[in-house]
Amino acid sequence: MTSDYALCGWRVRIDRPSTFAPPWIGEDRPVDITIRHAAFSPPSPPLLFESPLVGVFAEGAIVLRINPGLGFLIEGGARITVDATAQTGEAEIATFLFGQCLGFLALQRHQPALRAASVVRDGRAVVLAGAAGVGKSTLAAALMAKGWGLLADEVTLIDPRTLLIPPALGRIKLWKDSATLLGLEAAALPAVRPGWNKGHAPYGGHLAPAAVPLAAIVLIERAYATRAPGITPIRATEALTPLHDLLHGTILAGALAARPACFDLLTRVVSRVPVLRLSRPWHGMTVDALVEMITAEMAR
Repeated sequence: MTSDYALCGWRVRIDRPSTFAPPWIGEDRPVDITIRHAAFSPPSPPLLFESPLVGVFAEGAIVLRINPGLGFLIEGGARITVDATAQTGEAEIATFLFGQCLGFLALQRHQPALRAASVVRDGRAVVLAGAAGVGKSTLAAALMAKGWGLLADEVTLIDPRTLLIPPALGRIKLWKDSATLLGLEAAALPAVRPGWNKGHAPYGGHLAPAAVPLAAIVLIERAYATRAPGITPIRATEALTPLHDLLHGTILAGALAARPACFDLLTRVVSRVPVLRLSRPWHGMTVDALVEMITAEMAR
């Protein structure tokens, strides 16, 4: 049985029910993306790019093979085939399907997405970007505990013309100690992968109902001795490189002829909204303090 869902502003049709994706409640328009579960064979050569997990084939088809029991074929910016064994649970599939796969598909569509969380307050969106493990998702969850809304956790799509960010998934991936700190029942969260101490936390009630204009991007980094903790503005030219590094699939952009789209998005963003650096120490600063810093900054 197929069902339609809303992801990043797209109408997505999936061949089985999903407890992760929000339902489509928009107008009756053509489906943008279809997702089906079936075995697949690798596309025909030539192979344009190859890494241990990812291959880009002719006409931009992407194969993401997580392990022998789980793989994805992403084609034409419009189709994803999920090849999973019966033992692979929905939570593990969702970890990659609604994360890396969605980011790769966006790049195929020449609509590059940031590997970032995004939250909203008073009709203004704030993107929380940074390297893996810097605390983006935990900070987003802590902001929601103070009344902010959610747009995305891992795949933040920004329209380069309007700078609107559409809502993505009403879930956040949290380490279970962070979930406990935030008052969630960590043991009940579906694990992102078997044996991992990280789970999918449900925040569907906080998901924004429609796209929201981007107000600022916050680059989160760990503060070293040479840089004091706090929030400081970054020049547009200085922000381009770290933001480029945080786009989904930048290493694949050449094979997908998507480099101009990446450049266009980033130059438009940094020329029209402030980019801020949030330097946080390795120890001694609570997530509540970070929430207060961002809330105060956005109230200016």
